[in-house]
Amino acid sequence: MAFLLDRKTQRPCLVVSKEGGVEIETVAKENPDAIHTYSFDIDTGLTDAILDDVLLKLDLSHNAKDAKE
Repeated sequence: MAFLLDRKTQRPCLVVSKEGGVEIETVAKENPDAIHTYSFDIDTGLTDAILDDVLLKLDLSHNAKDAKE
């Protein structure tokens, strides 16, 4: 999981992958579908819809979302 600045959109984005690690370039080359990117508005922040999708993509329980509140 990483927060980055998307140079194209000039917006922050959240990048997640279950197959991450320090060799994310290898994952991007061998299995690009394993990397999920979510661009978001800096004023709005991460929405519940984005967080729900991240939980789904990472196979995490919604209990993880409840723990943040």
